[in-house]
Amino acid sequence: MKRFLLVALLLALAVVAAAAQTKAGGEDEIVLSDAEKLYTLSLLWSEAKYNFVYFDQVPDLDWDAAYKEYIPKVLATENTMDFYRTLVRFMALLGDGHTGVVLPPALRDSFDFPLIYPREIEGKPVVCAVAKELVEQVPLGSEILAVDGTP
Repeated sequence: MKRFLLVALLLALAVVAAAAQTKAGGEDEIVLSDAEKLYTLSLLWSEAKYNFVYFDQVPDLDWDAAYKEYIPKVLATENTMDFYRTLVRFMALLGDGHTGVVLPPALRDSFDFPLIYPREIEGKPVVCAVAKELVEQVPLGSEILAVDGTP
């Protein structure tokens, strides 16, 4: 059942994103109308409401109230990335690492994911594994103090 929910959510988001994809300034940009934003939020809420099996593990969560709270948040998003971030926060309310929102390729490809694997050691983030091409720049055992200037 859980696998069905995840697949249904991913397919729904992919269909909405693909349908809304337009060419703008020579770059692929996803532009969603308020109706598409509301539809996507409603679809996520509905699928989780009827298929998510762990509501007992989040007893303080009123899923219907959360949905109502997120309607104005979703409609207030000014760009597609903010929209998807809002959806991610909404789904995070479920407290389940297997249920979430996957960015469409046009947005996902704009991120850089360096192959650095930190672990918490004595309360500090420490590099425990790194891609071969980065090992000289980021030695194993390095403590991570900041990322892009943010502590």
